[in-house]
Amino acid sequence: MAEGVVRTVLGDVPAASLGMTLIHEHLHMDCSTLAAAHGYVPDPDPGEFDLAAATECRWNPGAHPDNYRFTQHDPVLDDLVDYRELGGGAIVDATPFDLDRNPAALARLSRESGLHVVMGSGYYLEATHRAFLPAGDEESATYDAIVADHVLGSDGIHPGMIGEIGTSDPPTEGELRVVRGAARASLDTGLPLSIHLHPWGDNADRVLSAVDETGLGIETVLLNHMTTAVGEDERLRGLLRTGVQLSFDLFGFDHSLLGPGRWPPSDDEGVATIAALQREGFGPQVMMSQDVGVRTRLRQYGGWGYGHMLRHLVPLLGAHGVTSEGIRQLFVENPANFLALRQGVAPSTSPTHR
Repeated sequence: MAEGVVRTVLGDVPAASLGMTLIHEHLHMDCSTLAAAHGYVPDPDPGEFDLAAATECRWNPGAHPDNYRFTQHDPVLDDLVDYRELGGGAIVDATPFDLDRNPAALARLSRESGLHVVMGSGYYLEATHRAFLPAGDEESATYDAIVADHVLGSDGIHPGMIGEIGTSDPPTEGELRVVRGAARASLDTGLPLSIHLHPWGDNADRVLSAVDETGLGIETVLLNHMTTAVGEDERLRGLLRTGVQLSFDLFGFDHSLLGPGRWPPSDDEGVATIAALQREGFGPQVMMSQDVGVRTRLRQYGGWGYGHMLRHLVPLLGAHGVTSEGIRQLFVENPANFLALRQGVAPSTSPTHR
């Protein structure tokens, strides 16, 4: 049973009370400025975002700018309620400052859905953080911004995680300075650190080296988007032997990934890999999620929503031989252990659940 507390947008709760948790999702985010960087060409006259537009956005997610404007309250709330009714207890919003993180929107979604919501903090890729951070001084500026966010919060709402901190393929020097600033902030605040790896890159060693320079323990770090490494057995096992935690969070990804025609491995392949890793003893370091962050992933627009994990993938895990104890480890124990706050600087007022 996990010990300690987790900081949610409505206050601190016992880590053991989270229940089933999705470790890497988005509930409110605007990454419309990243369509070109993701390799997509928008329609110059997109018209209304309807089911026809959503269909085209499965091939080209950036075809309609509204697909990347993931800011609608009601469709997200509907899918959160669906997830809760299936047995979900908590969800992590990994949206950083520079992708329109909205603490008030997250608090409202938490209250109305009945779910614990954990909010991230920090900066994403250089393409978005350069408008917020001074070139050459990203490390100090990132550290200061995260610590201030932790201590002061936003209208009483405090982050429970640092991340997702963005890195490209290959990581830029500015991004690596942000990683170091975030790792230093993790050391001093006790917040866990979650890092975005480019799904089609192989840059974990370089990113972890930047973390290691700060003295932060690798075992406290979560590397995301490892679904695209399914089939690269030695790479995955080499990373796990370092002690780092891995998030396989591209399940239910029914649209192209950073370029038309590029798709992550299937859900079945991902589940088979996770089942194998558990059998080999790596279970305590592995988590699963979906990285929902565009409108087409929601049920209103033909997607499977946040409930996909519990409705479809938990039974699939069972079909691959994962026991009920293994499922609990993936979705309850590991997220709670990762999110539990370590010793660090306390916020200006100790938040309690509201």
